Amino acid sequence: MWDVISSGLGRVLGRLLLAGIVYGAFHFGREAGQERGLKRSFLPALAICAFLAAITAGSLGNGTCENTGDPLRGGCEERADDGYAPTKKKIEEQFVYVLFLLLIPAALGMSEGQKRR
Repeated sequence: MWDVISSGLGRVLGRLLLAGIVYGAFHFGREAGQERGLKRSFLPALAICAFLAAITAGSLGNGTCENTGDPLRGGCEERADDGYAPTKKKIEEQFVYVLFLLLIPAALGMSEGQKRR
């Protein structure tokens, strides 16, 4: 029974975290829309969202090093997650997913912020 509760709780907490991220993007967009307007705030928001999406897509796969090779020159002999290497398509999908996950609420927030201006 504890397995069912813990797996359900993990899903709920994950969705709450995702909702908080989406709300944060909306709030950021609304504040930027009130201060600068839609046209002047869209490009910086796009740049920030693309930067965050690139970071998340770039960190997909290839886990941390558990056993380093040469301490002076670096290198990794053993990966923590068996060296999972995502395909280029998976990296692109992750980039687009995070970009739209952040950009759509930010753009809606900018639109609402401009109306309040």
